[in-house]
Amino acid sequence: MSPHAPQPVFRTARAVVFATVCTSLAVTGHVLAGGAVPFWSAAAGFAAVLGVTCMLAGHERSLATILGGLLGGQFALHTLFSAASEPLHHPAAHEAVPAGSAVMTQAAHGGTDGAAMTLAHTVAALVAAWWLRRGERAAWSLARRVAAVADRPLRLLSALPA
Repeated sequence: MSPHAPQPVFRTARAVVFATVCTSLAVTGHVLAGGAVPFWSAAAGFAAVLGVTCMLAGHERSLATILGGLLGGQFALHTLFSAASEPLHHPAAHEAVPAGSAVMTQAAHGGTDGAAMTLAHTVAALVAAWWLRRGERAAWSLARRVAAVADRPLRLLSALPA
């Protein structure tokens, strides 16, 4: 493991924070827009976001990368939640519409306006990305300081025999 690679616990903790923010944001927005979110879909969405985030949590990420991840996560979670809640709202409509078009079904049955939903997800992702980037910067700064402090005694010990 390179000296700049994060430890597994640090990496997992960062991934859990990102997945929690991303999933909570999507669930809250979906519920506030009048949609139901079955627990199983929220749990599945969290697990999927956590899995992807764990793979990508190896390096400090820029604001643009965090924002892109949040926007992608919001889109994927919105699609999952819409598909999962479709039978709850329109049991008969599920048969008439091809699979994967839950967003179109929602709009066709008087659901939330697509442009307003997109704007809400975008604004929420911008605010959350800014907040997560500040946390990301602070966490990496702390990790570098701890590594520097831990490295001093090792350098002194290796310099003694020389």
